[in-house]
Amino acid sequence: MSGRLAFVAARLIAAAIFIVTWGYGVTARSQFAFDMFVKPQLSKPLTDFVAWHAAWWTLAYLLSVATLAAVIRKRGNEDRRRSAARVAAIGYVVVVGAATLWLGSRPYLASLAAGSRDLRIVPGALIPLIWLSVIDHLSATRTERGAAPSPYGHRALLWAAITTPVLLWLAHLGHDRFNSTADPATLSMVGASWALLLGLCAFQFGYAALSVAAGLSTGGRRQLEYAAAVAVTAIGVTEYLRVIVLPPLAFPPVDAWLIAAPFGLVIALLLSGLRVAFGAQPARDGLYAFTTVRGIRPITAVVLGVITVILAAIATNAVERLDWAFILQQSVALLEAIIVTSLVLSVAARETTAAERWSWPMRAAPPLVAVALMHVAPLVTPAIDPQTAVDRAIAADPFARVAAAALVKRQPFDVAFYRRVLDGESSNWALSPEAPAAAANAVAPRAPLPNIFLFAIDSLRRDYLSPYNPAVTFTPAIDRWARNAFVFRNAFTPYGGTALAMPALWAGRQVPRGWPHIFKAINRLEPLVAAGGYEFLINDYTVETHLRPETKRTFLNPYVASPNTDLCQNLATVEQHLRGKTGAQPTFVFLAPMNVHILNTRVGSDRLTVPGFHPPYAARLENIDTCFGGFIDFLKTAGLYDNSVIVLTSDHGDSLGEGDRWGHQSFLFPEIVRIPLIVSLPSPARTSMTTDLGRVALLSDVTPTLISILTGDVTPADPPDGSTLFVPVGTDLPERQRRAFLLMSSYGSTYGVVRRNGRDLYVADLAGWQDYSFRLGGVGSQHVPLNDAHRRVSQAALTAQVRLMESLYGRSRAAGPVH
Repeated sequence: MSGRLAFVAARLIAAAIFIVTWGYGVTARSQFAFDMFVKPQLSKPLTDFVAWHAAWWTLAYLLSVATLAAVIRKRGNEDRRRSAARVAAIGYVVVVGAATLWLGSRPYLASLAAGSRDLRIVPGALIPLIWLSVIDHLSATRTERGAAPSPYGHRALLWAAITTPVLLWLAHLGHDRFNSTADPATLSMVGASWALLLGLCAFQFGYAALSVAAGLSTGGRRQLEYAAAVAVTAIGVTEYLRVIVLPPLAFPPVDAWLIAAPFGLVIALLLSGLRVAFGAQPARDGLYAFTTVRGIRPITAVVLGVITVILAAIATNAVERLDWAFILQQSVALLEAIIVTSLVLSVAARETTAAERWSWPMRAAPPLVAVALMHVAPLVTPAIDPQTAVDRAIAADPFARVAAAALVKRQPFDVAFYRRVLDGESSNWALSPEAPAAAANAVAPRAPLPNIFLFAIDSLRRDYLSPYNPAVTFTPAIDRWARNAFVFRNAFTPYGGTALAMPALWAGRQVPRGWPHIFKAINRLEPLVAAGGYEFLINDYTVETHLRPETKRTFLNPYVASPNTDLCQNLATVEQHLRGKTGAQPTFVFLAPMNVHILNTRVGSDRLTVPGFHPPYAARLENIDTCFGGFIDFLKTAGLYDNSVIVLTSDHGDSLGEGDRWGHQSFLFPEIVRIPLIVSLPSPARTSMTTDLGRVALLSDVTPTLISILTGDVTPADPPDGSTLFVPVGTDLPERQRRAFLLMSSYGSTYGVVRRNGRDLYVADLAGWQDYSFRLGGVGSQHVPLNDAHRRVSQAALTAQVRLMESLYGRSRAAGPVH
């Protein structure tokens, strides 16, 4: 037994290293994933893995060779298959050993982190896994004819397909109740019911696939049955990668297929190889050999099942706040379901009768019943929108999220709309030569010029600030400052993510995904700073490297990594700089600290417990408030405040548990797209300029507003260009109440449109084929059901805005996607 455990441990560790290597290469293949995860080195364990990759790969090689020792040593009376296995094993030692020496001579993964596009590692890391699987199958013991029939019948599979989702549902319901806070009882009960229904339906389709596989045996030999089980596994892994993992990393559908399909096949063969290496008999046991834990007793299965559920709950809690697009939570839920299913099947197979005959009605009936239930369920609770119920189910049960992705989210409500918008995906936009962006760079500021302090705090939520939410008690300094400033109550970011939101702020307009290639042409804030002769201080990792080399600037706290940027540290440096300053040169400061980014607030030792607010986030924001208030006091003491423009805003908000969502990922939900925007003007402008605080304001309005303050130019502009938020007293602002405004995710194919002066938000998730509607209020928002009329109007407005973006930038099909 110890020898078998050592074999499994060595093989799994080696496989994990090969797979992580492959996964890193795949991540580097996506420009978005490279920019967001690889280049910033957000994960220290992954960064360490890359730094020591040659050592890790060598360990994987040595462990895998150790598992082949028995195959290589065998000689004498060998049949052809085992002789071939021995030759293949020796070949593995030589070829993979040579690759190991090659990797040891150069930092290959580190070169990917540095921007190398050499991606041979993507298929190369899978070769050892395929090779090991071939060796395992060649060296396996063959089964003679006349073997016993499979212990599987339809009763065992059906019993497992009903029992397992119920057990998982009970476990998840208990876990949800333990962590639950404020859901109304009715919605919680309906959500739990839908979670059970989704789980049952998903398992019934799994039952149908396995029951077809279980009926393929002929003549007492079950190789086809076993092969079908391997194929089902390969398809399952492929779909997991294609549907759950790759879309949030911005892989287009074709690339997702090309990456997921080979990986699914390799994983299925790897698992099959391990099974036959341990004596599984495909020709005798068929499906049973691949889907169950052999020889397990019921009490042992119960204990292992309980342990699995507990570990899954712990893992879910550990990853939920650092999860990207629920990838980790769904992965945990799938692994939990697979293990529990295998345990249940092992127990069920002990009670089954070998003489059971399969029939097509028994294969088809359960999934058909499941489909019928899915259609009948909305009629049972007509007072509650089915989509709302499903959303509640997804929040309550991690496996329901996986099931909903397959059973609910791809309802074809308007395929033509999705095709129209996807055909104009912003990743295909490029600046055409005739686009008028370059002319917008010229500005002529008028003296005397004010100082400008622009704070775009990453992931700052408006409802966590006292000026927007009276329930907030932890931002008193910002509240005091805002009383003499302009608090825009209806502000939105055009983008649910830093990657596009920050350049949109600098450009003063919406930008394409290929903005780095054209940023110098569309950047309007930098020419303003240069023309005004400002002393330029900046701490921002998104835009700074794309500014013109000739623009003189001081990068504050350069040795602090992007996730660790801190407003308090930045302000201390700015204060020190201003204290030692001589002369009348105005100062421009741009800070984009990440104090309250989800990377820093998903957990935290600093906790401020205020009912209705996330404690780590509130604690960090309280600290920011203290520093901000101290800086405002410093400006007043130094005589700088009355001659300064101060802007406090954010590139986007963050989900902090709403609907079990964390972070911003590819979301465009209200808590992400509604941002704070507070502006303090110099003394003369406070009385000479006016605004409308209830009018829709956009992050892309900040730069046009600064241009108008410094130049006096208040020429109105239409979306996707931003427009000034202030005009001289007696002048009317451009009308926006009847306009629609386009929103986009920075990291995926999710689009939104804001209408009715910011009261109506429509969101279309093009990756999941799902849409939402929200009614926006003063502090919060309400998810409202969508009817056909509302959907048509919103989709027409969204499509028109996408076309407007295309016309602005000129879409270049010949150039292909711009990343």
